[in-house]
Amino acid sequence: MKETGEEKSIRESALGMTLIEVVFSLLLAGVVLGALGQGLVLGVRMNTDAKTRVGSLDLAKRVMEKLKSEVQYSQAVFDSAETNVNFSRTFYTDNDGVEVSSAEVGQRSLSRVTTNVANWLDSGGATLSATDANGVSHVLVKALTVRVLALHSAAALNATSNAGSPREVAMQVEIMRPSS
Repeated sequence: MKETGEEKSIRESALGMTLIEVVFSLLLAGVVLGALGQGLVLGVRMNTDAKTRVGSLDLAKRVMEKLKSEVQYSQAVFDSAETNVNFSRTFYTDNDGVEVSSAEVGQRSLSRVTTNVANWLDSGGATLSATDANGVSHVLVKALTVRVLALHSAAALNATSNAGSPREVAMQVEIMRPSS
């Protein structure tokens, strides 16, 4: 019995896929799934970094507002703010922004907060100052800088290479000398 052309094509299509076709299909599926997996990992990492940055910005804003109100409390506090150790220091906080002592630092997420108050300088390096009625010169503007670096564990506390990293958030504001 002789096969017709139509019967021959039906029999050949029923044989299935060749080994080369299966290998190529698996290779193609592997490349697509690998790229998809990398995309998901990148998305999760970017989301985590964004959440950390928003938390650091919030903490920096809270610290800045608190220090700004303290520096502007009176002219005497403003004039001595540059040398006051409460205004220019480094400390650690937990996720809620509560300051923790070095004895309390555990294996939890922390932030290193660095604050600094300095005389504001113009592009020529001069301060903006004025002389009062008694002939005493006073600096009129100070710059308050707050830097927050999110540390993912207490093991990163001693790492000095983190300064200036993309995870660090810095804010600066100029503060005017309060009037009498």
